[in-house]
Amino acid sequence: MEAASTLCKQIRKELKKPTGELTKADLGKLTYLYLNHTQITDASLKKVAKMTQLTFLDLGGTKITDAGLKEVAKLQKLKRLGFFPNRTTRRGYEGSGNSARWR
Repeated sequence: MEAASTLCKQIRKELKKPTGELTKADLGKLTYLYLNHTQITDASLKKVAKMTQLTFLDLGGTKITDAGLKEVAKLQKLKRLGFFPNRTTRRGYEGSGNSARWR
Protein backbone atom coordinates (compact mmCIF):
# COMPACT_ATOMS: atom_id res chain seq x y z
CA MET A 1 0.00 0.00 0.00
CA GLU A 2 2.85 2.39 0.79
CA ALA A 3 4.31 1.99 -2.71
CA ALA A 4 0.94 2.80 -4.29
CA SER A 5 0.64 5.88 -2.11
CA THR A 6 4.16 6.96 -3.10
CA LEU A 7 3.37 6.51 -6.77
CA CYS A 8 0.15 8.50 -6.48
CA LYS A 9 1.91 11.30 -4.58
CA GLN A 10 4.67 11.57 -7.19
CA ILE A 11 2.18 11.55 -10.07
CA ARG A 12 0.18 14.34 -8.42
CA LYS A 13 3.37 16.32 -7.89
CA GLU A 14 4.40 16.03 -11.55
CA LEU A 15 0.91 16.88 -12.79
CA LYS A 16 0.52 19.70 -10.25
CA LYS A 17 -2.85 18.18 -9.32
CA PRO A 18 -2.95 17.87 -5.51
CA THR A 19 -6.57 16.69 -5.32
CA GLY A 20 -9.27 15.12 -7.43
CA GLU A 21 -9.44 11.96 -9.46
CA LEU A 22 -6.42 10.93 -11.49
CA THR A 23 -7.78 9.99 -14.89
CA LYS A 24 -6.33 8.05 -17.78
CA ALA A 25 -6.05 11.38 -19.61
CA ASP A 26 -4.02 12.78 -16.70
CA LEU A 27 -1.64 9.84 -16.81
CA GLY A 28 -1.30 10.30 -20.56
CA LYS A 29 0.11 13.79 -19.96
CA LEU A 30 3.07 12.60 -17.92
CA THR A 31 6.41 12.77 -19.68
CA TYR A 32 8.70 12.91 -16.60
CA LEU A 33 8.39 10.90 -13.41
CA TYR A 34 10.83 11.04 -10.52
CA LEU A 35 10.52 8.04 -8.22
CA ASN A 36 14.10 8.09 -6.95
CA HIS A 37 14.64 7.13 -3.31
CA THR A 38 10.99 6.12 -2.83
CA GLN A 39 9.33 2.88 -1.73
CA ILE A 40 8.32 2.03 -5.32
CA THR A 41 8.18 -1.70 -6.10
CA ASP A 42 8.24 -3.94 -9.14
CA ALA A 43 4.46 -4.34 -8.80
CA SER A 44 3.98 -0.56 -8.94
CA LEU A 45 5.93 -0.44 -12.18
CA LYS A 46 3.08 -2.33 -13.86
CA LYS A 47 1.05 0.86 -13.36
CA VAL A 48 3.94 3.04 -14.53
CA ALA A 49 4.17 0.95 -17.72
CA LYS A 50 0.70 2.25 -18.64
CA MET A 51 2.00 5.85 -18.72
CA THR A 52 2.83 5.62 -22.39
CA GLN A 53 4.06 9.20 -22.85
CA LEU A 54 6.92 8.92 -20.35
CA THR A 55 10.25 9.96 -21.81
CA PHE A 56 12.14 10.21 -18.50
CA LEU A 57 11.91 7.94 -15.47
CA ASP A 58 14.16 8.06 -12.40
CA LEU A 59 14.18 4.92 -10.25
CA GLY A 60 17.56 5.42 -8.55
CA GLY A 61 17.84 4.36 -4.93
CA THR A 62 14.78 2.11 -5.09
CA LYS A 63 14.28 -1.60 -4.51
CA ILE A 64 13.27 -2.48 -8.05
CA THR A 65 14.72 -5.62 -9.61
CA ASP A 66 15.12 -7.05 -13.10
CA ALA A 67 11.41 -7.93 -13.02
CA GLY A 68 10.62 -4.23 -12.69
CA LEU A 69 12.86 -3.41 -15.65
CA LYS A 70 10.74 -5.76 -17.77
CA GLU A 71 7.75 -3.52 -17.01
CA VAL A 72 9.73 -0.36 -17.76
CA ALA A 73 10.78 -1.88 -21.10
CA LYS A 74 7.16 -1.54 -22.25
CA LEU A 75 7.53 2.26 -22.30
CA GLN A 76 8.28 2.81 -25.99
CA LYS A 77 8.88 6.57 -25.71
CA LEU A 78 11.25 6.30 -22.75
CA LYS A 79 14.63 7.82 -23.60
CA ARG A 80 16.19 8.39 -20.19
CA LEU A 81 16.16 5.95 -17.33
CA GLY A 82 17.87 6.60 -14.03
CA PHE A 83 18.09 3.44 -11.98
CA PHE A 84 21.38 3.37 -10.10
CA PRO A 85 21.73 2.26 -7.35
CA ASN A 86 19.07 -0.42 -6.96
CA ARG A 87 18.72 -4.21 -7.15
CA THR A 88 18.81 -4.61 -10.91
CA THR A 89 21.60 -6.46 -12.66
CA ARG A 90 23.52 -5.83 -15.85
CA ARG A 91 21.81 -8.91 -17.30
CA GLY A 92 18.39 -7.42 -16.55
CA TYR A 93 19.35 -4.11 -18.16
CA GLU A 94 20.81 -5.67 -21.27
CA GLY A 95 18.06 -8.29 -21.44
CA SER A 96 15.38 -5.59 -21.50
CA GLY A 97 16.13 -5.05 -25.18
CA ASN A 98 16.23 -1.30 -24.57
CA SER A 99 19.76 -0.63 -23.36
CA ALA A 100 20.66 1.10 -26.65
CA ARG A 101 17.60 3.36 -26.43
CA TRP A 102 17.95 4.29 -22.77
CA ARG A 103 20.69 6.70 -21.75
